[in-house]
Amino acid sequence: MKKIVKAVESVLGRKIEPVNVIFITNRRSRELNRKYRQKDKPANVLSFPETRDIVLAKELIKEEARQYGFSFKEWTTRLAVHGILHLEGYGHNTAQKSQKMKTFEDKILGELK
Repeated sequence: MKKIVKAVESVLGRKIEPVNVIFITNRRSRELNRKYRQKDKPANVLSFPETRDIVLAKELIKEEARQYGFSFKEWTTRLAVHGILHLEGYGHNTAQKSQKMKTFEDKILGELK
């Protein structure tokens, strides 16, 4: 995780606050997603800025990694980067914001290669 944080800091050009990464079951992810986002399905990653938590649904990530042709580590890294960017205030609720976030994600993932 330290390597990911360093890459994020490098691309954003600033230090970020510590991040907690928590792996949970799909069942727990569904509960949290329902409670906080009103979506009745598990989410691969959820971010909680107040506590600096990134919550990752391990089972779902394994399924998605297989489906999209990534290793578990590669897909988890992508989702962790995505979650950290949410913690840092980036979102994807408009096309412009989505493109900006994707650009940052691609740059960060490029630094991790």
